[in-house]
Amino acid sequence: MKLINYDRWAELYWKKQLEGSLKQEEEKELEKLERENMKVINEVYRSLTQDKEVEKWVEKIKSHKWVRVIEGGYKDSR
Repeated sequence: MKLINYDRWAELYWKKQLEGSLKQEEEKELEKLERENMKVINEVYRSLTQDKEVEKWVEKIKSHKWVRVIEGGYKDSR
């Protein structure tokens, strides 16, 4: 399992949002963290979408009555 460095990313991201800018080295660090985090997220996404066991569970969840109600595809016959 790969982890993303969310805490440091969030710290720099919100500092930039609240203060309007970062020091040059902080800006570079933020960009590097964003690249690394997106790489991990994309790898995990690809792994999940290609996993047959996960696909089976997703289909089971989608077929549940309450999921269909929430998504608007279920008609109650009462």
